[in-house]
Amino acid sequence: FQCVNSFPTSNIIGKKSHCTLHRRRPLEESSSTCSKSSYEQPSYAYATTRTRLFATNNKQESNILQDLTRLFTTPNDKAQTEENVGPMTSEEKLKTFNIQANMKPKPFTIAPEVALDIISASFPAIFRLGCGAFGHDYKLSIERTDGVPNKTYNLASFQTWQIRESSDGTNFNNKQLPIVLHEFEGCPFCRKVREAASILSLDVTYMPCPQNGRRHRRDIQEKYADRKVTFPFMRDPNTGVEMFFIRYLFTCYGSDGPNTEIPFMLRSGATTTLTAGLASLSRIGRGAKALPSTEPPLPLILWSYEGSPFCKIVREYLCELELPHTQISCPRGSSNRDKMFQMTGGRFQVPYLQDPNEGVELFESAAILEYLDKRYRVQPSPVDYI
Repeated sequence: FQCVNSFPTSNIIGKKSHCTLHRRRPLEESSSTCSKSSYEQPSYAYATTRTRLFATNNKQESNILQDLTRLFTTPNDKAQTEENVGPMTSEEKLKTFNIQANMKPKPFTIAPEVALDIISASFPAIFRLGCGAFGHDYKLSIERTDGVPNKTYNLASFQTWQIRESSDGTNFNNKQLPIVLHEFEGCPFCRKVREAASILSLDVTYMPCPQNGRRHRRDIQEKYADRKVTFPFMRDPNTGVEMFFIRYLFTCYGSDGPNTEIPFMLRSGATTTLTAGLASLSRIGRGAKALPSTEPPLPLILWSYEGSPFCKIVREYLCELELPHTQISCPRGSSNRDKMFQMTGGRFQVPYLQDPNEGVELFESAAILEYLDKRYRVQPSPVDYI
């Protein structure tokens, strides 16, 4: 295949140029000019800034053309399209990605395509005794509803009674900015910080730094070139602190300040380090190596918590794609569960992904993985060049 256009690459974006995708003859049969006789007919499609694709001959070629169309589509094109036909809903936009996995939330259901991943992703929580799955100072209480419809998340309800979960172990609020954390999913030391952030129900913007990453890992290494950089690396925009200390998180954001007790599984010692290392064995290699991807203008938003195998496989793929994302931590007892419950019209289920770049919102880990793959993953080329 060969991509032919009439403008230099740097001048294509924003022009009404077109790119014609041809099936090329063997080298010895083709000429050095871009004449019609140099290529087999027919040409397969045009990727333009104003029009959509026409017919294609097979699925593989269609995927190539879709990538080309996105390449030559500018934000102005998207804005003009929405101005002409109106903004698309999340469901309508998801249809354009042809998501095959089930997107309707089904509690306590495992999609067959991710069943093995979910099983292996469950072992880390077992090794870590569920650390990160429960909010700090977690409590259960039985409350009377007096016949008023439930407007908050509850563990269970029966007639006029409900079982409520609560956690009073954090003083983080919506007026504070998310903590920025450079880390990668396959690191046992990073896991301990993620667990601490989950326990405290913190909003954290994760900047994935897999081992061969070329974005956020390189940014930190260049910024601190005068010293050895280790991960995780934390930056708190609320206080200006740049460091990595679990004690700092509990001192600054725990409900009792400096007197906030650190959970046993996060205290310094051989047990914490050993179990954190064992937790990584069942998913060894996942979330540790970068894959080629397109970086989004804005961070994605992931409602999640440490300890959930459904959330873990999504975070692993976000890390491999080096996609920055803000996690709204919602462990058991967290008030963030009430926020999601009200936002989604009476449903709580994680993981829940919001993509502000596309206006997409969806449940179900299998559907989220497929969406990330189709929207942000840069697939290896099936041909020598385009």
